[in-house]
Amino acid sequence: MNKIILFSENEKDFSTRGLGVLKDIVNPIISETINGIYDMSFFYPLNGKLFDEIKAGRIVFAKGPKNYQAFRIKSIEKDDSLSGITVHALHISYDLADNFIEDTFIQNKGGDGAIKQLLEKTAIPHNFKGSSDIQGPFSSRIVRENVLAALLGTSENSFLNRAGGQFERDNFNINWLKSVGSDRGVKIKYKKNLVGLKFKEDYRDIITRVMPQGFDNLFLPEKYIDSPLITEYPTISIRKIKFDDIKSKALNKDEKDAMNHEDAVNLLRLRAQEFLKKSDRPKVTADVNFVDLSQTLQYVKYKQLESVYIGDTVTIIHGPLDLNFKKQVTSYRYDPIEDRYIFITLGEDTNMISNSINSGTVALSKVEDLKKELDTSILEKYKNFATDLINSGFGGFVKYYKDRMLIMDTDNEETATKVWQFNKNGIGYSKTGIQGPYSYAWTIDGTFNTDFIGANSITANKLASDVGQSLDLSSNVSINTKVSDSIHNIQVGGNNLAKHSERFFTKNDEEFGSGWAVAGDETTKRIEDFADINYHSNYNDWEGYDVVEFSNFNWEKYTTMDIILTYEIGNHIQHIQNQELKLNQDYIISFDCLNLNNFNLIFTGSGSSTPETKVLLKPNEYKRIVCNVDSLPYLGFGVEEGTGRPEKIKLACKKLKLEEGNVATAWSPNIDEIGVSKEEYHSEIKQLKDSITSVVEHKVDKNEMLESLGIFQRKLEETQTKVEQTSDNWNVTVSKVTEIENKINKKNLYTKNETLKGNDLKFILSENVKTNTLYTIAVDVKTAEKDKLIFIYNAKNRNSTTKTLKNGTMVWTCEFERESNYVNLYPLGSETEVSNFRIYEGEYKAEFFDPEKLVTKDEVVTSINASSEGVKIKGNKIDITGDLIVNALNGSSTKISGDKIQSGTIIGSTLQGTTIKIGNHGYLRPIQQGLQINAPANMDAIYGVGLQVRGLKEGLAPKGLYIYNNSDFTKSGNTVETSSDILLTVAGRADIANRYNGNIIQGSPIISNFYKGNPVSGLYQISFIGLASNGRDIYFNDGTSTGDLWVQVDSTASDKRLKENIVSSKFNSLDFIKKLQFYSFDWKANRFGYRKPHTNCGLVADELQEIDSSLVYENGKEGTKNIDEFRLLNLAVKAIQELTERVEQLEEKLQEKEDKSKI
Repeated sequence: MNKIILFSENEKDFSTRGLGVLKDIVNPIISETINGIYDMSFFYPLNGKLFDEIKAGRIVFAKGPKNYQAFRIKSIEKDDSLSGITVHALHISYDLADNFIEDTFIQNKGGDGAIKQLLEKTAIPHNFKGSSDIQGPFSSRIVRENVLAALLGTSENSFLNRAGGQFERDNFNINWLKSVGSDRGVKIKYKKNLVGLKFKEDYRDIITRVMPQGFDNLFLPEKYIDSPLITEYPTISIRKIKFDDIKSKALNKDEKDAMNHEDAVNLLRLRAQEFLKKSDRPKVTADVNFVDLSQTLQYVKYKQLESVYIGDTVTIIHGPLDLNFKKQVTSYRYDPIEDRYIFITLGEDTNMISNSINSGTVALSKVEDLKKELDTSILEKYKNFATDLINSGFGGFVKYYKDRMLIMDTDNEETATKVWQFNKNGIGYSKTGIQGPYSYAWTIDGTFNTDFIGANSITANKLASDVGQSLDLSSNVSINTKVSDSIHNIQVGGNNLAKHSERFFTKNDEEFGSGWAVAGDETTKRIEDFADINYHSNYNDWEGYDVVEFSNFNWEKYTTMDIILTYEIGNHIQHIQNQELKLNQDYIISFDCLNLNNFNLIFTGSGSSTPETKVLLKPNEYKRIVCNVDSLPYLGFGVEEGTGRPEKIKLACKKLKLEEGNVATAWSPNIDEIGVSKEEYHSEIKQLKDSITSVVEHKVDKNEMLESLGIFQRKLEETQTKVEQTSDNWNVTVSKVTEIENKINKKNLYTKNETLKGNDLKFILSENVKTNTLYTIAVDVKTAEKDKLIFIYNAKNRNSTTKTLKNGTMVWTCEFERESNYVNLYPLGSETEVSNFRIYEGEYKAEFFDPEKLVTKDEVVTSINASSEGVKIKGNKIDITGDLIVNALNGSSTKISGDKIQSGTIIGSTLQGTTIKIGNHGYLRPIQQGLQINAPANMDAIYGVGLQVRGLKEGLAPKGLYIYNNSDFTKSGNTVETSSDILLTVAGRADIANRYNGNIIQGSPIISNFYKGNPVSGLYQISFIGLASNGRDIYFNDGTSTGDLWVQVDSTASDKRLKENIVSSKFNSLDFIKKLQFYSFDWKANRFGYRKPHTNCGLVADELQEIDSSLVYENGKEGTKNIDEFRLLNLAVKAIQELTERVEQLEEKLQEKEDKSKI
């Protein structure tokens, strides 16, 4: 669950914890409409944490559909009767409504330049930034206007009116876009009468035939153009459409922009066809109520709507018209705590923000459920409350129509949530918009519907409830007496008289003699002679249950339609030993049922055929059917009068219960199937009934009433405990006392009593587990493998559920990744036995599952002194003053265990556990291959750095120390990402091992100054080093795409062992050197800014390459030419040798001449 944080008025940085978390917030709702209202409302109790810090102007930071958003508190309404305040806040972007533009003229700019200019010209500095993809150019003069109205208002010069578009408000970022959102490929099918999904079709403006007219009476020779959909509608709608820009030279010779007559006619026809494409279909919009829709089986088909954002496009597939409609998500209501949508609207929404800016009156959320108190002044309290409510109800919007009047919290019927409607049929109030439901109403038939009535006296002949029970007040008998008599007359059966009742209506009914038959005036007949019957297993989320489908009815053999088929229940009873139904006893049957047809079904029990006792089940409706039956019980069903004769009938049923009495209780197996004695069960039921009666029969004051209710609650607790000790899946429900029952009755979602064995065990639940909900799971384990680590495989963050397998009771608390109908324990080992599986919504301590080991307050000292065996002390708070010293006996280990141990310092040689939390989402915990640490970026972040120390390679994770970026700690498995961030820094000496000369050696690594700037003066950064394939050049790179550097290593090696084909050189080096051209030149600066000194005599490699390519080589991406100086040196030495030989020859010749001259 997400947190909502309170910040001070001037906060700009929301990465801290601010003033604190609003832990006690109630019913927070974020609402946003494209280009419209963007606000948040919530209720906060007077005793809530940080209550005194909630002040007007402060900022509430809450999670929206995409990310966290800031809302500034604008109004606080104190409500003493509700013991709290109602708070209303506007999105932080509304701060711009308090800022001002004196005068600015935007001339021929695109959207991005325009919004930046506007935000720069405000009277008060601010933190807002703007951007836009609106092309422009457009111009607008903004004079003496608030900034938000200049952007989104209805004035002629507002940005919205000048250039259109949609505004995305993301904290201090205002993005003016052509269209907010995108098309994520989400498609839904049009469907009528689906709870929570309401499609609206507006056929009022449909045009299916047009007579197009051009300039000066230019018409088509065929006169009309028809829409391809013209036959889809009962009537034809015709309009004349003018296109004055289309002109014909045949009619208007002097018009410069007139065209040939044939071209003008063709263009007129084309324009008419294009017009019809937009006008020949209804306007389709859709409202999605996720709260209601999630209760239907069809929800899985529409669940993808949870993945869209405001402005996203959703395709509505309209089967009846064979059309696809592209609709934007135009508004939503969102729960920031549960992180889920409450409501979204698909369609065109024209709601402007101007009303909320100018009027300053925005709808305030109310807490709907009033606290009920036994107080003698309650009537006066609600009089005052109603007076205050009416007197403070200013600022709404009233709309008058010819046949009705509306009072709303906004001026737009599409966005209003609180609506009063007055028409000829009555007065009604809806808190979910104009489409209802109208939960408070006074209608023309005299019905007055409300949740609470305050009055000094009520005159009535009968008080009735919606569960079929009523209280006749026509006689002069006190209400207490009537209630007491009613309690005495309630016959609570409780025990299920039907065996094999969890699955019924199934193909296997023949195993115990039950099955389908045809109803009629004659003797009951078998279904096979009248219709085909088929079964479908595991329909949608009804896993483990069957759907039955009837088809090919022989209607000529049927004599009635209100009871077409019957289901015989008798043999469910005959399988129970010595079980017989009594002739004069009342019985009641109940079961869960889903109507999978597009027509109503009618259910009737044997002995209850009067219209008042028939039960109606609407299309796609799912509820528990309750019918009275007699001692020969059967269940009949048919179709509503006027339905006709359907081709097929399909329904799904489960959890049949047949019991004595006239009040249906919650489903449970037959007591023979779970091992509870009838005597024990009926004894507890009688005690509960007596407890109810004792409260009703006496006139008691408020304190006595509450004390009696406390006694009743404790009796319920005792009964629940005793039954649970015998069987964990047994639940007791007495009449309709659901409010108390839900508080104290821990419902086990796993109803089977079985022992499973194996490594990978899946437990199928009676109802789905929900996301973002904490559950407690307990199992009893036998023959556990030693040191085996197990976890809940389908849990959210399943590694956090890792525990060491042990014999005895094991307990977990966890949430689940997705909604599902099972829990998966893995890996247990092939010989491990698991029994007594329990799962409860909520968090319960481990002691709850082991009540036999608890001692009461009075037994503590005696129990401690009396036994050396294990003793548990139970209490809401145990206060020990002084040192607590725990000593082990006989040299055994000492252990202090608990779900939460809080201490400043824990000292010990061994700390064994599963998880150490770091912030709200980070942790340190053991994994099967070693240890994992997720270090968050901040206390609330779900991302950061992951570190694993692993003893075994698995997938992408290597053996050893592994550090990586992790973008989402909440996802199962590793979300490993490569990164350019520094993920390992060692500020001391480090030794590493690598291969050298074929062997592993250990030593210190070479320091690279790439990431730390220039730690050594005059040296530049290096990121990568490599050796060229020629073996003489080392390649360096600084981590950039242009950072190449090549350095030649010593290439003077000339060992004979390195050479072959050695012969005397005949190369004339002196002639070669004569070809060389020497230059004087300056060097350019290299990429580091360094210049070599001036060269007085040097070669150019390019020219040398043309003379002898073996003396030049290239390296680097640029192919820089380099001179092989060692080779060139050899040539120079050879040239000197040749020159020396020539000198010696010349000296010899000169000596000869000198010698001759002396003769």
